[in-house]
Amino acid sequence: MTIEKDAEDIIEKFSKILEDIPDSDETWYITDNLNLTREDEAHEKNPD
Repeated sequence: MTIEKDAEDIIEKFSKILEDIPDSDETWYITDNLNLTREDEAHEKNPD
């Protein structure tokens, strides 16, 4: 698919740009905390 190929090209170019940016104490990492693969379950906090 053309869209998938375009997306792969964009990610590849972006990754190459990131290689030139040095890490520092101020580097921020963004994560996706949304879990779509399992159901959330409540757990006992003090099982004793």
